[in-house]
Amino acid sequence: MAILSKLKEHNPEVGAYEKSILHTDLKYHVKVSNGRIVLLKELVEDFEIDPAFVTETQLRSAIESFKQIDLPQAAATISSAKVEKDIKNDPPSKKSRRGFAKPILIIVIAVIVGVIANSKFQDWRYEDRVRTHIYDYIKANGSEYNYSPLGGISDFSVTVTNGTKFIIDNVRVKVIYIKSDGETWKEELLSFNYLSPYESRKIKAPDSERGTKLEYQIVAISSSELSLN
Repeated sequence: MAILSKLKEHNPEVGAYEKSILHTDLKYHVKVSNGRIVLLKELVEDFEIDPAFVTETQLRSAIESFKQIDLPQAAATISSAKVEKDIKNDPPSKKSRRGFAKPILIIVIAVIVGVIANSKFQDWRYEDRVRTHIYDYIKANGSEYNYSPLGGISDFSVTVTNGTKFIIDNVRVKVIYIKSDGETWKEELLSFNYLSPYESRKIKAPDSERGTKLEYQIVAISSSELSLN
């Protein structure tokens, strides 16, 4: 669990990760080598998507839930669990089993419905975040290029990367050719059509007989899946 290494920066006493369980309260109950810690599901998923989404305040709040267990206490817990297991192994009567079946079925159904609803909510939340901050997910990077001190630029390419799990219908990148006196010589638009999720694509920009340097920027992004026109 990636967020644990970050939490250890706040409290070095947090032990090594062993296992975790997602409860119906939408919290991860995490067992470490020397205790337990409770983390919000939303916090864990935000950190895995991008650690920058998680604030220091959220991390400090999370680390406060860390409960350290010393060895004697851990041994007592294991002994208690064994006694409870022995009691449960005593087979109940048929009437008792019938009485337990219905509540358990209701709980199972409630958990399944809750997991499905939460999954849909998380998908909507991620889509909304991408739509709102689309320029943080679609990146353009320019290559090295050749130029003449007297003017002339060649061999320049732009690579656009779709950093989302959605199809991007079109990305337009403006390339600006600048003369030695700082004035713009001309502008060209590069069009990147149909970028699959997490795809990168490179397009070569037109060469120019004038200009000594270049600037470039994304000027438009469209995606029907994200309702961006």
